[in-house]
Amino acid sequence: MTAGATTAPIIRSDTLPELRRVLEKLPALREYLGDVLRVVLVLDACCVQSELRWRLGSRKNPAARTYLHEAMVSGVVVAFAPNFLEIEI
Repeated sequence: MTAGATTAPIIRSDTLPELRRVLEKLPALREYLGDVLRVVLVLDACCVQSELRWRLGSRKNPAARTYLHEAMVSGVVVAFAPNFLEIEI
């Protein structure tokens, strides 16, 4: 890293939903900011079990979120769960 460099995010994930709305209303800003990334994920049982274990067991702060949950809330990640996942869990 160079002097003065930081690993802090340029755009906080909790501001992404509002940024998406602004870009929809003002498409000319896309020329400067680019598109906000959107990823579609299909969740597997291992991922869901991990999320549940943490939320129901080891999470200390009830308001804390995992990276996956935060990405989903921000609108960057759209998650799908197959129908058979309920049986696996």
